[in-house]
Amino acid sequence: MSTIEEGLYIWATGNGTISTLISTRFYPDVLPQKPTLPAVVYRRVGSEIEMAHDGPLDLEYARFRFHCYGSTPKIARSVAGAIKSELNGLRATIGLVALHGAFFITQQSDFEDVTGVSRSIVDFNLVFKTS
Repeated sequence: MSTIEEGLYIWATGNGTISTLISTRFYPDVLPQKPTLPAVVYRRVGSEIEMAHDGPLDLEYARFRFHCYGSTPKIARSVAGAIKSELNGLRATIGLVALHGAFFITQQSDFEDVTGVSRSIVDFNLVFKTS
């Protein structure tokens, strides 16, 4: 069985709009040392299982954060905008995971003084079948 994280990788690297910008530079949890930009780091920042009176259902709600890195603020925002426009409202099978909905929450931008890299962060709630 595929995980939602594996499904997101398959979705992002197979999406023409996103892969045109970042190719396969879509990384779980941490950006590699000396990365080629632009790139995206994605991570699960919270989740819960849907419950009924007789126990858990097969639905999980997870919040994901996408850190979109670029050499300029414009590039970072462009990558974040692509993630936002392509993922928001998506209902599809990604990898082997049935995604019942992806819902945009928030977007913010910052600049990392130490590395000199711009970043735009996009948060989503994903609802998917767990089995």
